[in-house]
Amino acid sequence: MKAVIFLVLLLSISCSSNPTKKVSFTSLEQVLRSPSSVEGKNIKLDSESLPEKIEKDSFYELIKMAQVKNYEKIVIENKKSDYIKVSTQASDNTVADFIVLIGTNFSEKDELIRKGDYDDLYQTIRRVSWLNFRATINLVASVDDLSAALKNTRPTIIVWTSHGDEQGFYDFNQVRVQNTIFKNASPTVYQFILTSCNGSQAIQNSYKPYIPKTMMYWSWNSLVYHPSYLGNLLNSTANPWSPFENFPEKISLNDF
Repeated sequence: MKAVIFLVLLLSISCSSNPTKKVSFTSLEQVLRSPSSVEGKNIKLDSESLPEKIEKDSFYELIKMAQVKNYEKIVIENKKSDYIKVSTQASDNTVADFIVLIGTNFSEKDELIRKGDYDDLYQTIRRVSWLNFRATINLVASVDDLSAALKNTRPTIIVWTSHGDEQGFYDFNQVRVQNTIFKNASPTVYQFILTSCNGSQAIQNSYKPYIPKTMMYWSWNSLVYHPSYLGNLLNSTANPWSPFENFPEKISLNDF
């Protein structure tokens, strides 16, 4: 079963009798146990529910549990307008997608490899959701999921995390992502972050000729499971990454 998870994942869920009630959360587990709405396996939350700081390993453990329990989708969108935005280009009405596609299996070995990425991604997901991005995580990403994300017509940032070698990177089913997958990418997909082993070599050897000039991309040499790699890109203060860098020129932030 294809399982697409939009942001935070849960252990067990009980619907709130009053979805609009303001609640102060101190842990991620509390957020997950008090979703604003539940529709089947889909959960909708707003960014105001996300705690600024969570216990170490909480996000990693909850993602692993959600994979095992086959939860599908969580959507987190901005519902608060007075947040201090991290980019002067941001607009209260901006709508864009931040899509994380996880191609590693949820075995203990694979999850330990990606633990650092999950820790780094939580703060970034929280940040972009406050900026009115719709933050999504697909926990069992396939080649088809990446293909669909690349065709998204809204401004989009894609993060792909999986195993890889010098010739390519692989999806959850251990299928190699074909080098031509970027050929017909939508011009609205303006950033692609590849976090897989030997990602830079794979892009140079296989994918680069097909990546459109409208898409900015990042990757790393050799092994990338050390927590500092993705964290240094997304959370660095010395050379800060911006979710609005390379935003599609033909799309005005005020249009959303």
